[in-house]
Amino acid sequence: MIALLTFVVTVGFAKKKLNVNVVSGDVSVVCQEGKTAAVEFNYDDLIIEGKPAQEYLANQSANHLKDWPEDNRKVATFFLEKWNEKNKDGLQLLEKGAKADYKMLIHVTYLDLGSTAGAMWGLKRTDGGCIVTATITISDQRGNRICKLQVNELKGDGQKFWDIGTNEVNRRSYAYEKMAKQVIGLAKEKK
Repeated sequence: MIALLTFVVTVGFAKKKLNVNVVSGDVSVVCQEGKTAAVEFNYDDLIIEGKPAQEYLANQSANHLKDWPEDNRKVATFFLEKWNEKNKDGLQLLEKGAKADYKMLIHVTYLDLGSTAGAMWGLKRTDGGCIVTATITISDQRGNRICKLQVNELKGDGQKFWDIGTNEVNRRSYAYEKMAKQVIGLAKEKK
């Protein structure tokens, strides 16, 4: 009984693994109060589950290909809202093209969109979750890079407790939310 309790406490207090690391520059820019960054997502050369994005989407259905731009907009909006909610005392994000102090470019290079069945019937929150690999670059208005981050195979939640009918857009949103939390957490740790 004591061994089991020790294991549970150790696992509960273990530091969570970060899937985000600093490649170069000063990530503390994320902690600057009163500053803003226009966020832009880039999906050039994206691989989805081992195939080029357009090929993967076309093989799924005509709707997947048609809905892709709108799905990207929904996910970007969710990311922006969650970032601003979690980083109230730091860098706030604005939509792409907005006048801001900085530009944040998130180049997503790999996605595994997860599984509805895994999300609904899995035992862990991350079962069926989306996996994302990306680089995040924050630059000033002149294009000078402030910092570059690497996101490596970050797996988001498969569903939230209120989310009964999870779908690819929701699973991507949850992975991007986790990405925001980890970037903000890393910046505050380095501050």
